[in-house]
Amino acid sequence: MILKFLSLRSESKYSYSDGYEKIVSTFLKNGKESGNELVEKNFDVQGRIFQKISMSHNKNGDLKIIETYKYNKDDVMVCVEEYSDTRTPKSFESCTTYLIENGKITNKILGIEYVYDNKNRLIQEVAFTDDGKPNFENLYIYDDKKNTMEHQRYRFSDSRFLVAKEQTFYNTDGLPQRIIYFGMSEDDRMLPERLFLIFYNENKKEKIQVELKSKIFVQKQPSPPM
Repeated sequence: MILKFLSLRSESKYSYSDGYEKIVSTFLKNGKESGNELVEKNFDVQGRIFQKISMSHNKNGDLKIIETYKYNKDDVMVCVEEYSDTRTPKSFESCTTYLIENGKITNKILGIEYVYDNKNRLIQEVAFTDDGKPNFENLYIYDDKKNTMEHQRYRFSDSRFLVAKEQTFYNTDGLPQRIIYFGMSEDDRMLPERLFLIFYNENKKEKIQVELKSKIFVQKQPSPPM
């Protein structure tokens, strides 16, 4: 199999200050800007994220989501609440996630469970719908020897099935250096689709993330002579 990465898809710039991270992304299609996104993250004095604001614009319209993260006494994230800034936040049900597009709730996921390893790294999260059935699951598999992390995404219908995965490779400073995203092909194979290359400036306070879209070519070998 020969893999070629073609056609620049997006470019993201990151900037940091104490307790704050800003990500500005530009999406490209056929060399022209097709949309943009601004993400702002706020961290508390313990370095934990407590708020994330996402604002994006594309041909489908504007989308703004505010996420609030809550922790228990053991510093484990127990709840993520999402809402649009177009509605006044009121009391939410415990651990309920709302996804809002153009001011309207389009999805509601009730009950998100998080599991951490002995290094306090997130290794599993499972979300449940209103009727208590699992909706999706994320697995995070770490290989400390290879300095990699694999993120597997599962959905549930009649059974649990893998829908996508991505592999992150870290440099010697522990920073992401490249990410390979895999998607499901028509013949139910998990194939690489996108490659993210991440570059940092000298003080490591800003990085540029470049996304490349791939085209997959499968080269068939000739059959051996009979």
